[in-house]
Amino acid sequence: MDSYKKIIVIQWLFILLLLIFSGYQLNKNTEISDDISSLTSQIDELQGPTEAADVSEQISDLENKVSDHTEQFEKHQNEISNLSSRLDESESNIEKNSDKLDDLCLVKNICI
Repeated sequence: MDSYKKIIVIQWLFILLLLIFSGYQLNKNTEISDDISSLTSQIDELQGPTEAADVSEQISDLENKVSDHTEQFEKHQNEISNLSSRLDESESNIEKNSDKLDDLCLVKNICI
């Protein structure tokens, strides 16, 4: 009978140890779950605009802007070239008209 009581006491000790260990494991699992939730929220915050789709869209938008600016630059270069040629023609015409005035001045003896 004495050994029977020892076995019952040992069983109750094992049950108590299992309850304590289960409580400890439950506490650890809760901490790990909270850590996972915290890390998940941090990852979600960090991913914001840097997700692959958003980055791809940003690159596409920037390429479109560069293309637009390149077209405008080429257009302005053409306009500058056109204005430069018109300026050269005007200078040439001014020289021709100046020569004509000089000739007229010599012929008519009227100088301005």
